[in-house]
Amino acid sequence: MNFTYSIAAAAAVCASANAAVYTYTNLSAWQQAVDNPAIDLFPAGTSTSFITETFSGLTPGSSTGYSGGTGWYSWAAASSGGMVNANSSGLYSQPAGTSLLFTFGPPAAGEAGVLGIGGDFRFFNSAGVAQDGRIWVRLANGASIVKTFTAADSFVGFWTNDLAAPIAALRIQPVGASASTLFVGVDNLYFGTVPAPGAICLLGAAGLIGANRRRA
Repeated sequence: MNFTYSIAAAAAVCASANAAVYTYTNLSAWQQAVDNPAIDLFPAGTSTSFITETFSGLTPGSSTGYSGGTGWYSWAAASSGGMVNANSSGLYSQPAGTSLLFTFGPPAAGEAGVLGIGGDFRFFNSAGVAQDGRIWVRLANGASIVKTFTAADSFVGFWTNDLAAPIAALRIQPVGASASTLFVGVDNLYFGTVPAPGAICLLGAAGLIGANRRRA
């Protein structure tokens, strides 16, 4: 049995170009995605870390930007219109028609970075009525995905299985003919990650070796 070949093969799988971004409109499904065998995001047995940002520690009022978190879940928020409003619920972009941009990381040595991101997003008009909206996600390698969601979708989440290219940014945008009169915001952000690429590749290698031993 050639164990060196097995380890190299597992590492090649971890570094493969078969990257994908998965989207969700349900918080529970997003949280359970790593354990879903139908998706197979990461090797079986991979542990997941979650952090929830409620924005509760921010000083209410308007600012050109806010930041928070630490390590792999550090974040910064800015508005395309120049102002971000913080209140008891979360963050909102001002004025109407502007987008809210979050940037993450980069991860420190030994961290995988933000591989999963979700939020209780709000798209609404001046009367507070929910509207459709668009969310744009950019990976660290420059790849991006844009999804439009309906007014009924309060939670939206994403996972990427590309360990070498964690989620670097997320933009919340109003859409439609009345986009210039709409507001966007987020009440909570949910961060997810798994062990650093080296550790998860070794996990995959161990599983491959075990499988080969059982077949021997």
